[in-house]
Amino acid sequence: MPADASLLVEVELLEGAPLPDVDELEDGERIELAAAKKERGNWFYVRSDHESAVGVYAKGIKFLEDFPPKSPKAAEAKALAAKLHGNLANCHHKLGNDALVLEQCAKSLAIEPSNSKALYWQATIQAKRNDTEAAIKTIKTLLQHDPQNASARSLLQVSMEIKQS
Repeated sequence: MPADASLLVEVELLEGAPLPDVDELEDGERIELAAAKKERGNWFYVRSDHESAVGVYAKGIKFLEDFPPKSPKAAEAKALAAKLHGNLANCHHKLGNDALVLEQCAKSLAIEPSNSKALYWQATIQAKRNDTEAAIKTIKTLLQHDPQNASARSLLQVSMEIKQS
């Protein structure tokens, strides 16, 4: 076979295991499984398979829902959940699902109000929807937490110009 030849392989899944029942898992196991879903979602994302990434990120979030707030791992679980919601927002942005971008940003920001990525995606959709006042407010919040964010500065400048016109 020549070195530059394409090879098509078809794989048939003969057996699969269902996801474990979240209620039966230890807190550390829940975080491990959610982190594995995040990594798998990232794998799909870099290959521009945003629909598959959405499904995998959503499964990761399932492992973190109703996480015991008094668990020693609660802070780690919250941080991971905020990232998963942010990743979902990014995927929905790529897929053109503006309402879902805002929904996922709200969920991420409810957990981590200073999440720069969630603030940026939220401001982007607000600006796209011509909600310039809200976009400017969101960008200013973002810049309080991340003053060197060049993308946010650029979006702020464009939004300010639109507001003044």
